[in-house]
Amino acid sequence: MKNSPTPYWNFWRTVFAGWLIRYPGFFWRAAKTIIILQVILIFSLILPFIPKDGESEKNIDTVSYIKKIKKYWEMKKNPKKNFTVVEVDPITGDYFVKIPEWMMTELGWYEDTEVKVILEGNEIVITERKYE
Repeated sequence: MKNSPTPYWNFWRTVFAGWLIRYPGFFWRAAKTIIILQVILIFSLILPFIPKDGESEKNIDTVSYIKKIKKYWEMKKNPKKNFTVVEVDPITGDYFVKIPEWMMTELGWYEDTEVKVILEGNEIVITERKYE
């Protein structure tokens, strides 16, 4: 082994070890204070998620989930811009309309979802096919 130029027990390590031996209460009090402050911090971060009287945990999870999604959807939903153009498929010649992604997600639809198309007056109504 190589001899290190400085010994392990230098002046300050000896002083702190002596203080720890002579005044253990001071060091434990400082350690307790730090631990208590950490517990208070963790509790204050968790407190908003603890259900209040009469509320179930499931309701709070649902409400917080909806609030998170609501902020996202508010940016996407814009009735003034919910216009689209009727397009024609160049290969088949069929007419089609693109449905915005947020509508598909909100309805729980995906590619290959079977839909029912009804003409009511001047409006086209699209609903999911119900299996009976």
